[in-house]
Amino acid sequence: MQTRITNKITTRNLTSLAILSTLAIIAATFAPNLAFAAQPIPAPTGLTATPINPTQIQLSWTAPVGFGANIIRGYIIDRESPVGGGFVEIVTNTTNTNTAYLDVGLRDDTTYNYRVYTDYNGTAGSKSAASNTAFARTLGFGSGDCTGDCVPPTLGLDGKGTRWVNEGFSYNGNSVDVELFFTPYPLITTKVGVANTAVFKIFEDGGPDEIRHLDLAFGLANGQVLADSRASIEWDRSWDGVETTTVIDPEHALKNVRVETSEGPCTTEDVFKNDCLVVVIHHTFVAPLEFNIVGTNVWDEKRNTWQNYYNHGVEIIGESMNGPKQYLGIHHGNVLVLTETGKNKAVDEEGKTWTFDKEWSMDYIPKGKIIDQISKYHGIGRDHAYFDIYKKGQILVAEYTLAEIMEKTRSINSPYKKEFVHKTLDLDLATQKIAGIELQRASIAMNQKN
Repeated sequence: MQTRITNKITTRNLTSLAILSTLAIIAATFAPNLAFAAQPIPAPTGLTATPINPTQIQLSWTAPVGFGANIIRGYIIDRESPVGGGFVEIVTNTTNTNTAYLDVGLRDDTTYNYRVYTDYNGTAGSKSAASNTAFARTLGFGSGDCTGDCVPPTLGLDGKGTRWVNEGFSYNGNSVDVELFFTPYPLITTKVGVANTAVFKIFEDGGPDEIRHLDLAFGLANGQVLADSRASIEWDRSWDGVETTTVIDPEHALKNVRVETSEGPCTTEDVFKNDCLVVVIHHTFVAPLEFNIVGTNVWDEKRNTWQNYYNHGVEIIGESMNGPKQYLGIHHGNVLVLTETGKNKAVDEEGKTWTFDKEWSMDYIPKGKIIDQISKYHGIGRDHAYFDIYKKGQILVAEYTLAEIMEKTRSINSPYKKEFVHKTLDLDLATQKIAGIELQRASIAMNQKN
């Protein structure tokens, strides 16, 4: 969108300028004696804390509004435990604007207090006031507030560090022993259009039949949780054994998704036991994803749940099979269709380019030099020796054309008829004069060469 700048200054403008200048002088004179109250930096609101399992608590909050020119660089998180022992900063800066955080590695059956701050601009003094304080108590391993089955299913370790499963996660034959939360995993590369297989072995103390749900989420970045995934597969089994598969894929990155389940041994030592649920997820990527971390979430009949993340994860390479994305919008009252040409680039139907930075904006096209096509055709540019003569001839041509247009709008007996005839004769004489001069100069130039 272009802004027109005008140099017109009206009497009203001059009066306004005079008033502003007077105010500026007054402000400069009395500034040392004036004190202005600093505007507080808005803090996050609505902080909540929810226990996920004996060692994890999920935090969520609402981003502040009305922060003006300030830019949110991330969030600072404080935690207190034991209660009354004082808050300690556990996250200096989340480095993103996600309004959720999963606190891990906690003690079971323990109460924790939390508060969150907004970090603006990433400079000293840009920390907001604290949010409200939220608390949560982690679940207990068979004690505390929990009764009955309180142990979540696992792909590797339980909350006390006991390993129940070997090689609980495998992708295209690359298996790993799953850790308590983050599992170091070498970056696995796959190509668009190639079939892939993910295999999970899940242990549940009540038996494989009590496992009800498995999430497999792709394309996560550092600091993101499973809900941030734009390509995930969910497997569910009802109490009567009916299995369903749901693909959450707003980016249209997945196809040919198929899930198979069976029972098998959890460890290589007990090969004759069928104590693990084995879930095999077949899938094919039709488009690459921006990030690589993989996440899983599993729960049992009592909704005891456990999440795991695998970093570096899975990288999908290759061109998208979906074709370029298109975006529909309104620009200056007209319907606009943008076709994506890059990560943050697009082109409209007129060939104009656009860039995405929080919103789509048309790229600035500098005005090029105006080229006189007629003079370019005749080979007489502004630096040509005959340009002045040529210009005078063009003036006569313009006058003739104007007279011709005017003549057509007047009657044959118009008093301007005579003037029109004179203009025509003048044009003929001028043309002959210009032609003669050009021929004369050309002849002189040729004689000089000889």
